[in-house]
Amino acid sequence: MKTFIKNVLAFILMIAVIVFAMSRVYDARNPYNDGTLPYFKMPEEIVVANLGSSHGQNSFLWPDETRMFNFAMSSQTLSYDYRIFQEYVDHMAEGSTVFIVVSLFSFCQDEYEEESFWAKNLRYYKVLPPDKIKKYSMFDDYFYRWFSVLNPTNRHLSRMVEALSGQKEEYDGIATKESIIKAMLTADRDEVIYSNAAGDINEEELEALCGIIELCRERNITPILITTPYTAEYNKFIPGSVWRNWYTIIQEIQEKYEVEYWDYSHDREFTEHYEYFLDWFHLNKQGAKVFTEKILVRLGDNCHTFNLEEK
Repeated sequence: MKTFIKNVLAFILMIAVIVFAMSRVYDARNPYNDGTLPYFKMPEEIVVANLGSSHGQNSFLWPDETRMFNFAMSSQTLSYDYRIFQEYVDHMAEGSTVFIVVSLFSFCQDEYEEESFWAKNLRYYKVLPPDKIKKYSMFDDYFYRWFSVLNPTNRHLSRMVEALSGQKEEYDGIATKESIIKAMLTADRDEVIYSNAAGDINEEELEALCGIIELCRERNITPILITTPYTAEYNKFIPGSVWRNWYTIIQEIQEKYEVEYWDYSHDREFTEHYEYFLDWFHLNKQGAKVFTEKILVRLGDNCHTFNLEEK
C-alpha cells in the first residue's frame, strides 16, 4: 500500500513538473494578447496614454518605440481603469495626457454579475497587486501563475500548442454594411439598450471615473474623456432618448471637473466607412491607424512639447 501511495505521489509530482515547465515556455512564447502583454514592455515617462475597454484597446494604435501606451483591455470597466491607473501612474510624465474612453455602457454594467467575470479577472493577477484585484483569491493567484497553461482563458488546446511552438495569432477583419445590418436584425434590441445605457447607474463605475480625473489633476496630467467611432447603423440602433441620457451624464462630469470630451461616435469620417470597422462599433487595425493619427493631430502642440521617442 505504501509503495502504491509513493508511486501515485511520484506520478502527481512528475505531472506537476511537466505542467510547470510547459507553463514557463508558454509564458515566454505566448503570442495571444489578453491585454496584459504590453504591460511587460511599458515605457517610462509616458506622455500620451489611453485607458478603456475593447473600444480603447482596438482604437488606439500608438506608434512603436514612442512614449505612448495603451492601458485598455477587452471588457475592462472604469473601476479597473482606475485601479490600473493608480498602479501605473508613476510611469506617466508630468504634463502628460491620458484619454479616458467612455461609452454607452460605461456607467451601467455590473461585472460581478457577468458569467465571464472569474475568467476575465484572472488576467489582472499578472499586472496588479492583490489589494487592487477584485475578489482576490490566493489560490487563483499562485495556481495560475505556476501552471498558466491550465488557465481557462486559454480556451483551446490548439491555441496552447501554437503558443508553445511560437506561432502567432493575428486578429483583424473588415465589416460590411450587410454584415452589420444582419447583426442588427439578430440582436435583442431591448437587451442591447439596457446593457449599454438604460440600466441603473453603477455608482462604483461613476466614482471610478471621478477618481481617475482627480488623480490626473493631482499629478499634473491632462485627462480627456473620449468616445471612439461607431458605425451609422449602431448609432441608429440606439434610441435618441438613450443618447440624450448619456450626454446629460457626460455634461455633468464636464461641468464638475472642467474636463474636455472628444466625441467621435458620430464622426462622418468613420461612420459610413465600413473598411475601418471590425464590427458595428469596434475599429479594425486600418481604422485604428486613421483614428490614432487624427487624435495625434488634434492633440497638436501638447505632444510636440515632448520627445515622444523611447528613452
